[in-house]
Amino acid sequence: MSVSTPTVTRALTAATLFLVLAPIVRGAGWGFVPTARDWEAWPQYCRVQYSYINRGANEYGDYYPDSAINKWRSIIGEKTFTALHHYCKARIILEQMKLESNPKIKSYLVGVALDDGQFSYVRSDPQSIVYPSVASVMARAKFANGDVDEAIAILKGAIEAQPQRFDAYSTLAYIYREQKNLELALKTVNQANDATKGESAEIQYNLGLLNLEAGNVDAAVLNARASYAAGYPLAGLRTKLERLGRWPEKNANGLPQENQ
Repeated sequence: MSVSTPTVTRALTAATLFLVLAPIVRGAGWGFVPTARDWEAWPQYCRVQYSYINRGANEYGDYYPDSAINKWRSIIGEKTFTALHHYCKARIILEQMKLESNPKIKSYLVGVALDDGQFSYVRSDPQSIVYPSVASVMARAKFANGDVDEAIAILKGAIEAQPQRFDAYSTLAYIYREQKNLELALKTVNQANDATKGESAEIQYNLGLLNLEAGNVDAAVLNARASYAAGYPLAGLRTKLERLGRWPEKNANGLPQENQ
């Protein structure tokens, strides 16, 4: 029996794609092994949970003692902690996806992020401290897959569950900005600022960047003042204002104000 050329081509393409992807995802089921860079980029709770789920399996499986595992299990909550490793993997996959130019590989990575993100998302307690981050990763995967309405719904649910956490607001603003809707992005971060009574240096910083993009320079200066007074470390907003001649701020005599 002969095999058609298109069938052979598809088979070869699938085999080639698998060989290319294998070193990238480093295990399509669980058995995922982070690189040293992945490990350092993970928040501590991801590293601790990986030690829990991979005890004795590799060098990272014994990285943290049981005392650290029990501490984070208590902070995060048993239900959420037990399933968290797939979210941690999805974080890495989404970063790889952003750097990937091959559309077939990129599509595959989106699928992996969706599967792993979903595993943790549906098993997470909406009141867990990590829930806004888990929801944000799930929404990013949905958005990358073209499921915009679903991504927005996930983020709005996370905001409703924990209105004082910035993760979901930030991802929602990113989606609106990617859709060229700067007005909704600004509205979203302003909602976050209101929810935290203007006391979050991170939110003030991000609001300043959006206000600058929208041409609201005076508002951006006020955001920068609040953010840097609270000790926010990133210099990007300050640098942008310096280029506009608006930082450091000047006093009535035209001299730089102190402590700005």
